[in-house]
Amino acid sequence: MILIVSVPSAIYSTGYLKGEYEKGKIAIAWGLMILFVLSMLLVVTVRNAFHFLIVWEVMSLVSFFLVVFDTEQRRSVKAGNIYIIMTHIGTAFITAGFILLL
Repeated sequence: MILIVSVPSAIYSTGYLKGEYEKGKIAIAWGLMILFVLSMLLVVTVRNAFHFLIVWEVMSLVSFFLVVFDTEQRRSVKAGNIYIIMTHIGTAFITAGFILLL
């Protein structure tokens, strides 16, 4: 399911990024997108809670950088700040859930 959504998004983003950004910034966007998809795939394939939390955190941080990618837009930075706070609150609850399972 992750790849079913990610591949069309990547195809669409090729044209979108070309019209908006310079080549260096496009390369950064592609690197972040590849890391994000890989981290999502790892989140659903890891076999223990510790590795899950590490990969979850990587996924959260990479997606944060994707949200704030357009730093020229003040709304993007504000959305990124809200997003990073929400993901860390979620991580705290996930960690608490894992601790309760022990």
